[in-house]
Amino acid sequence: MKKIVLTALLMLSLCVGSYASYPVSAYINSTAGPNLLNTGVYVNSGSLLSIASQVSDTLTLGISYEEEVNADGTNASNTNLGAYTQDGQTFTYGSMVGRIGNSPYFLVGTSYNQVANASGNLWLGCWDRDFLDNSGWITASIQSAYNFPIGAPLPASIPVMFLGSVASMFFRKKLVS
Repeated sequence: MKKIVLTALLMLSLCVGSYASYPVSAYINSTAGPNLLNTGVYVNSGSLLSIASQVSDTLTLGISYEEEVNADGTNASNTNLGAYTQDGQTFTYGSMVGRIGNSPYFLVGTSYNQVANASGNLWLGCWDRDFLDNSGWITASIQSAYNFPIGAPLPASIPVMFLGSVASMFFRKKLVS
């Protein structure tokens, strides 16, 4: 029985962690700018994909702070800057969008929880037509359907695995003694 419990704890320790987080820059990762953020997360078609950001995370479009918006493209008074159409797709200015591989963009906003319709790397960016006057970033947290982090950056995964291993050794000592 102890071996079963220890094995279960070890398996659980490999899954301990939090969301994998990625900073999406309004300047660098604008759909009009140099490139979207390649999260390095490979998404399989048909898998559940969850992406979230804090409503308080904001970025600025233009040189005026009146154009400060969150990932939904809305400002502090819950208004937006209007819609922008690019490549046949229309979203609110400043909203966070995603793309899987070369598939069409999809609206991420502050909360996205959908089944992926394509396979490939996940790309994130700010929906805008002029990146040169943008500033700020939004932190996107990416999670799989089972609350396990997916695509965790290597530096983050090493401490998580270490802490999980230490925790499993602690519980092993408690169960043995």
